[in-house]
Amino acid sequence: MKRLSSLRRRALIGVLLLGGALAGFLMGLRSATQKDFAYYGIKELKIAAVHQWVTLREKLSGGAPQGQALQSDEIKVFTANDFSLELLHLPAYGSTEKTAGFIDEGGALPVKIEQNDVDVHWARWQLGSVITDAKPSTFRGGGIKQVFRYQGQTLALVSMQALPEGCRFASLVNVTARREVFRAPCLPPVDEIDFSAIGGGWVADEGGILMSLGTPSDDLRIAGLAQDPASPYGKVLFFPDAQLRGEGPARETFVVHSSGHRNPQGLVRVGGALYATDHGPKGGDEINLLQRGHNYGWPLYSLGSTYQGQPHEPVGDPARFDEPLFSFIPAVAPSDILACPSALAERYAPLQCVLITSLRGMSLSVGLIDDQHRVVSLERLSVDMRLREFVALPGERLGVSTDGYGVFEIKLADVARRPAS
Repeated sequence: MKRLSSLRRRALIGVLLLGGALAGFLMGLRSATQKDFAYYGIKELKIAAVHQWVTLREKLSGGAPQGQALQSDEIKVFTANDFSLELLHLPAYGSTEKTAGFIDEGGALPVKIEQNDVDVHWARWQLGSVITDAKPSTFRGGGIKQVFRYQGQTLALVSMQALPEGCRFASLVNVTARREVFRAPCLPPVDEIDFSAIGGGWVADEGGILMSLGTPSDDLRIAGLAQDPASPYGKVLFFPDAQLRGEGPARETFVVHSSGHRNPQGLVRVGGALYATDHGPKGGDEINLLQRGHNYGWPLYSLGSTYQGQPHEPVGDPARFDEPLFSFIPAVAPSDILACPSALAERYAPLQCVLITSLRGMSLSVGLIDDQHRVVSLERLSVDMRLREFVALPGERLGVSTDGYGVFEIKLADVARRPAS
């Protein structure tokens, strides 16, 4: 305990000194672009520092705390308009940095997969022997960008680099069958590639899945691919079951469901409607109603602005682009989206109810959508943690991963109920 206390004090002093130096550096920057990049750089350093501290604490104490799978060692309580939100820390999951997803491997809890642990899982899944012309890459936000179970099989969206030291692209891999079922084309060789913006939202569809693939750069050589019907980037794509099983067609094959997307990380179907969250540029994050064949404008139209402060003006007839149902200004960086648990869904019926996690906004939002697909309410609960991926826990419980602070169970208490009629 004394050793832990000493380390905690040293870590705190180090963070304060680093924070002061970075704050001074940030104040000296002049352009909006420099300040935005510095802001996100400081955020990443903070997440990494917290992650390293938690990892060190686990190692010194003999690993992640043991006990019952859903046993909590900390509760955070937040008050909403019609309910209380309780976040119960689950120490059994240990530390987190950027969680790609959770998969059921038959244990007491779904297994947490971290984006940056791609080399560990690539070896564990024995994929290096079947994909020999490329390797997974953590270059600029890369790694395992999404992992999920579908029809008894594990699939993963991974950022890749061709060998030897070639181009960069994204692949969808069937981990269970050990097959690469989709390979996107090589990205143009631009300096600003950021695989944090590769998307990765997915939802089951009739005869297959829909999955989003973003445009991992605002350089128009990549961002412009969102308007290119021959490119999978900047699209929501349909993959049939046979392709997902590795039974064909060819791995370069894809079907475009919708286009004009920047970085859609969450997809959900509620009441027969398909909704998506999408990251805008500087502002302009979106909630969209996805419809087959529709175009959502990126990079030709957005309610956000460039990092140089210029608006995104529509090119041609703006009526050909679908407007977002809701646009977040300033940006909150919406990540996952999920149909509300039954207690909230019943409280707000007949409105459709969704939960949305956010990274930059550090919040959990409750969105209410009417039968005309209008967002009539969006209540944001600030939780002071970057929330990333929802996870279904045993016993119909719900959890959420954070960047740097572990995994929490979500509990809704004191939900207001309508009087019996």
